[in-house]
Amino acid sequence: MQETDVIREIREIREAFAAEHDYDIDRMMEALRHSDLAKGRKVVSFARDWTSGETPVDLRSIPESRKTVSDASPRTAVDAA
Repeated sequence: MQETDVIREIREIREAFAAEHDYDIDRMMEALRHSDLAKGRKVVSFARDWTSGETPVDLRSIPESRKTVSDASPRTAVDAA
């Protein structure tokens, strides 16, 4: 595929954005969420409802062997610990 001016410009913008956030994906995602909120866009969140008393689970902290679904019952943060 031939690189056009538009593609080159998009790549430069993407690189500048990543460099501005030290190539940290979490910081980049947070900046994008704030940008969407500031523009009045709806932001979807799959986080659990904080009012339910459950603590969200950071999937990066769970060993791979525990990430498989072995039954139909939902697991809570307490079960995952």
